[in-house]
Amino acid sequence: MDNLSNVDICQKTIFISPNEQNNETNENNTSQEPQKTNITLFIFVKNKNNQTLPNVKVEIYQNNTIVQIVYTNETGMAQATLPAGSYKIRAYYGTQTETKRMQFSNDGRVVFLFNPEEQPSKEEGFNWLIIAIPIVILIIVALILIMNRRRKVWWK
Repeated sequence: MDNLSNVDICQKTIFISPNEQNNETNENNTSQEPQKTNITLFIFVKNKNNQTLPNVKVEIYQNNTIVQIVYTNETGMAQATLPAGSYKIRAYYGTQTETKRMQFSNDGRVVFLFNPEEQPSKEEGFNWLIIAIPIVILIIVALILIMNRRRKVWWK
């Protein structure tokens, strides 16, 4: 204020500029945080004769909880996309079960090898008919003969 009680008006101009130092630290902080990326697991199931096994059930566990269930295709491969981490992978083939515990930070490949199981062929499945049919026919013929001998013939 001056002597006449007039108010002086002062103007200040303020410039706001980004602090380069703060931006660099923010960029460093974001790059240090772990990014959660998904990984792809390729699971191959074969027998010990190196033949691929289709339609094999594969369960993927994390902390004893089933995360995903996949089945192998006709080439014996199953594919699963999961977050990076530790997993228990269990495959079932016939009466056999195999389990692997693995940790993944990148895409991975898991191979299960099973003992070959003998699958009954269609020809073996029909062999019992060749034996059973003649036995049934013999039993029927024997029953008919026994029934006829017990009956008294009316003409005698």
